[in-house]
Amino acid sequence: MKNIENVQEVEPELIETIAYLISSANILPNEPPIYGPMRLLEGAKRLIEYLENKGIADQELLEIKEGIEKAINKVLTDEEAFKKGIDEVVKLMANYLKVYFLK
Repeated sequence: MKNIENVQEVEPELIETIAYLISSANILPNEPPIYGPMRLLEGAKRLIEYLENKGIADQELLEIKEGIEKAINKVLTDEEAFKKGIDEVVKLMANYLKVYFLK
């Protein structure tokens, strides 16, 4: 087991995101199915925010974050718009991967 002092070296935002994902897994069986994608998008948004706070998120990642936020804002009011928002985020992420990792 790691020494407790090593835990303090880990970024708090990463620990919070891990806790968020684990707690989401715990509560999802009791929530409406549409909340699953919302929680996954929230986890991705938090990781982008972590990169943003570190100053290493580029403009394309910030656009993905913006798309995530737009989609999440629709989950409770317009399920179809939420699903379309997810599709848009997927396209943005696919383009990001293509440009940055398939050179």
